[in-house]
Amino acid sequence: MAPSTTLQSKILKTKKRLFNHFWEWPTITIAVFGIVVILFFSLNVVSLPGKYGIVQSELPLVSIPFPDPGFHDFEESPVQSLEKTTPVVAISTSSFYFGDLLAFSEDVLESRNKFSIPHKDGEPQLKTLIETMNTWLSRRTDHTKKKIENGGIVVFIPSGEIPMPIVIQVIAGLKYSGLFERVVLAGGLK
Repeated sequence: MAPSTTLQSKILKTKKRLFNHFWEWPTITIAVFGIVVILFFSLNVVSLPGKYGIVQSELPLVSIPFPDPGFHDFEESPVQSLEKTTPVVAISTSSFYFGDLLAFSEDVLESRNKFSIPHKDGEPQLKTLIETMNTWLSRRTDHTKKKIENGGIVVFIPSGEIPMPIVIQVIAGLKYSGLFERVVLAGGLK
């Protein structure tokens, strides 16, 4: 009879070890923490704003109305358009360049329709650019001697070598200069 009591005592000890509740609370705590982290990041993603960044800029879109398959009588139309006389500011590693959109598109090889403001010691002269553009915008006339209105839009073309903090600083400077309401970000300057 002694061996069976020894066997029964071993079985009881094994059952006690199997039902040890040591890991129950840490497991529940880790699971709840994991759920809270997942919910936090999910709510963070859902609550991101549609416009984000340090300064707002716009990307130009072609104004072609899309057909409305649902027949909701909705038709897209542009609020503002870029014209040949829209001011353009381009920045390279050596200078600011500014002029009309025509000067940077069709008449790109012409050198007398663009203005240049060189950087001093590698630092862009944003204040000089804004002052010079203010004078240029106030004196600008077309071939019929009519004053060309600004329209509140400027196209900004940064070169690929320009670091993003300088691009952001120039966009903010153009926007807060009072000369322009909207800055349209463009590309393609080599």
